[in-house]
Amino acid sequence: MAQFARRLVLEFLQDNDAPCPACGYNCRALAAPACPECAAPLRLALDSEQAKLGAWLLGVLAFAMGAGFDGVAAILLGISVYRFPPPGGMTNRAAAIISIFVILSVLQFVAILTLHRRRHRFLARPRRSQWRLALAMLAGVFVAHSLYGLLLSNFL
Repeated sequence: MAQFARRLVLEFLQDNDAPCPACGYNCRALAAPACPECAAPLRLALDSEQAKLGAWLLGVLAFAMGAGFDGVAAILLGISVYRFPPPGGMTNRAAAIISIFVILSVLQFVAILTLHRRRHRFLARPRRSQWRLALAMLAGVFVAHSLYGLLLSNFL
């Protein structure tokens, strides 16, 4: 199978200009399936514009940043309440704030897992739709955290 793949690459490059994916060198009419400029191995592959992962990664990153922030905030608040307990023990207010940070973090991890499980469905959408959805996820995480911050500023 490897010899067949090697032969296909060389046959394709005999009549076609193709840039090396690593360095951009024109690989037309090569004698071996490796770039003579940077020595990157070459292979023939099918590709689709829709299968680019940029939009999907933006969605995952939006939820990952939110989950990380909420997780760290919950841990730091929990440690500070444990280390320096308010007079009379942990108040309902402190417990509610920590609980909401934990819940938000868990919900965002669930969103990441859902995006991971459904990435093929996401990538089957048209590119413009992928980017709209990814930007909506980013905006949603930002707005949700802004509203929670506003709520906290009025709550404290």
